[in-house]
Amino acid sequence: MKELREKVAVITGAASGFGREFAIRCADEGMKVVLTDIDEGGLAATVALLRPGTQSLTVRSDVSKADSIEHVATSAYGRFGACHLLFNNAGVGTAGPIWMATLDDWKWTFGQRDGRGSRATQLRPTYAGTERGVAYRQHGLRGRPAGPRGLRCLRREQACRRGHQRMPLRQAIKSGKLNAADIAEVTIEAVKNDRFYILPHPNVKIAVEIRMKDILLDRAPTNTSPR
Repeated sequence: MKELREKVAVITGAASGFGREFAIRCADEGMKVVLTDIDEGGLAATVALLRPGTQSLTVRSDVSKADSIEHVATSAYGRFGACHLLFNNAGVGTAGPIWMATLDDWKWTFGQRDGRGSRATQLRPTYAGTERGVAYRQHGLRGRPAGPRGLRCLRREQACRRGHQRMPLRQAIKSGKLNAADIAEVTIEAVKNDRFYILPHPNVKIAVEIRMKDILLDRAPTNTSPR
């Protein structure tokens, strides 16, 4: 999708963090944006940060409820008639080893998932489990005809560190110190270059390569977590 101007982006979890930065970056590209979140005050604050003249629609929604998400879709198509980019950003996660996760933890995480866990923590078993489901769904969509409601689904592949000084993007990626605005920039550039996988941190590719070798060589999984 080389040209984003006048296209429509729907962004869940748009009241703060990654969702807000996705919205700002899409607006900078001249896109129309549909912003949804459970936090209406945060949505209003995001709209105030958009480029002047940006066509936007805010919709309060709870991603754990199917009828609420359907309302977002109906509102988006009713206002703009299309959805070209869908940012699956809203979600939650729990901390701790997977064997410590309770049934309620799983229910809460699955209930909130429409794609992305905006409050996931370092050790997040339930979040990781639902994340793989989203990845599987998007692999299935890749290469298929768009259909009457054609869109491209995007999700953040890696969480990012915060609280650092801004630095040139290439340097930030190399050091691993990326913030939400950096990720939004990387993501939009990937969309414009039709890249399916968006892996901002080089260490991710190393971990993927190790995991694939484990599988192909029929060996026990290697722990690729940072120590």
